[in-house]
Parts: sequence; structure tokens; C-alpha cells
Amino acid sequence: IGEKIAEFERTGSHTFIFGFEESHGYLAGTYCRDKDAVGAALLICEMAAFYRARGKTLPDVLRDLWKKYGFVADFTHEIVIDGVDPASKMRSVMEKLMKDPPTALAGEPVAAVENYLEGSVTDLASGKVSSTGMARENMIAFVTSGSVRVTVRPSGTEPKIKVYVSVPAEDQKAAERILTGVLGDLGV
Repeated sequence: IGEKIAEFERTGSHTFIFGFEESHGYLAGTYCRDKDAVGAALLICEMAAFYRARGKTLPDVLRDLWKKYGFVADFTHEIVIDGVDPASKMRSVMEKLMKDPPTALAGEPVAAVENYLEGSVTDLASGKVSSTGMARENMIAFVTSGSVRVTVRPSGTEPKIKVYVSVPAEDQKAAERILTGVLGDLGV
């Protein structure tokens, strides 16, 4: 989050308002360059008070957002790597995904591959390759024609591969069915 704040300040390309990460770290404003749980808790209290004064709960507001913008479920799946040399196994899994990415996930064609180690985004329909514009790291993402996004990276601290799946769907049950298909098709 701090890296993006610094980039926006350096380039003037955006104004940072709010950032978050999969481990539920939140940051509002630029006064701090890492997660700020106290500030996030205060924002939640402020939201609850604001909507309560209007006769709504936070779950009511969330349902309204889903109606307006659509439902998206985000999942984190971890693949624990056992054995004597988990680092080699994790490296092997990542190399396989980068050299031989899936062509479909959960029945949807993969439309783009974002290889953060190479710093490239490949549009599979046109073959056009562009830059991720991000720092290079051992991570790869696949985006399907139906906008399912799957990001895979090795953990930096534990013997596991982390898989992040973002699924636009009708509801939670439909999203979970797509998740099952994605994990099966990844083959990791």
C-alpha cells in the first residue's frame, strides 16, 4: 500500500484515498504507510453511525451495493507444500504456471495472463504484450473472459502457495461453484 502511495505522489497520476490487502489490512489516507487497524475501526464506526441515522445497517448497505454494481466474492486458497525441500517445490509450481498457463478456468477461456516476474501482460486473443507497470515479483495472474481473476504466488514466510480468486457471480453459492472449478483446472 505504501509503495502505491509513494508512486502516486511521485507521478501525480492518482490521489490515494483508501487501500487494503487480503489479510484484512486497511489504510485510509497517506499519514501512515502500512495497515492502520485503529483508523479502520473508526471508519467502520463512522459508517455504522451514518447509516443507522438513515435507518440502515451495514449489511443493508452491502446488499444495496451488490444490487447496484454486482456481486463479487473473493477467496484465498492455500496449498501447503510438504516435504524436505518445499522451496524447490514452490519454485517448480510457479515455473510450470508461468511456462504453461491454463487456457481455461472453470469453463471460461483465459483472456489475459499477467506475469509479474517478467513484468508482462499478455492478451491471449490478440497476442499483444504490455507492461504490468508493477515491481517484478514471483506472481502470476489469469483473467478469464468472464472476469474471474486468479492470482498465484508463493508465500514469503511459509511453505505454501497462495491462490487468490475473485469471482463475479449471482451470489455466494454460484461463486463457490466457480471457485471449485478454478482450483480443479489450476492443477496445483
